[in-house]
Amino acid sequence: MGRDTAPAEDCAPATVSRAALWRLLGLARPYRTALIAGGVCLAVSSLLGLVLPWLVRSLIDGVVIARDGDLLRQVLFALIGVFALQAAFNVGQNYLLAFAGERLVADLRRRLYGHLQSLSAGFFDGRRVGELMSRLTNDVAAIQESITSNLLNFFHQLIFLVGAVALVIITDWRLAGIVLAVVPPIVLVGAFFGRRLQALSRETQTELGLA
Repeated sequence: MGRDTAPAEDCAPATVSRAALWRLLGLARPYRTALIAGGVCLAVSSLLGLVLPWLVRSLIDGVVIARDGDLLRQVLFALIGVFALQAAFNVGQNYLLAFAGERLVADLRRRLYGHLQSLSAGFFDGRRVGELMSRLTNDVAAIQESITSNLLNFFHQLIFLVGAVALVIITDWRLAGIVLAVVPPIVLVGAFFGRRLQALSRETQTELGLA
């Protein structure tokens, strides 16, 4: 929230600076243990996901081609074990992120309510009720999503991408070259639509404030 002397336009969505991002991460410091544990569960789950292609390859090479019944049983047990471990780590990740996220939102809303109560009547006279309520509900929920799910999901995708590229390079470097040639256009398209979605999200937040 701005100071009570700030104009009403200051509540419009703005680009988040690096200092603001570090400040947001500082809000999660009391729950760093849960977030780190959730990150570990996420990393293990991602690595287990990279094991599945190797098992499927062994299943195809050893069972379908070589018709090895013993290998079939071994691969099936390995697949069941990997799926069970991945499910367990996914449950742990979701629980820990929900635990940290809900408490983070509760702390942030307590701070906001306390700050609002300390402002003068002139501050509220120059602002719409819907605008303030949007800041207290939608913006706080967006911060929770950014610090918990979005941040760790970014690392999940990064780990999976690096691991998948490494596996492709080990398997066939020519196939890896084809895959890497496709990556830049996908990144450019994703960046374009990401900016469009960000702009639409800001417009939506503004409309909610005006409602």
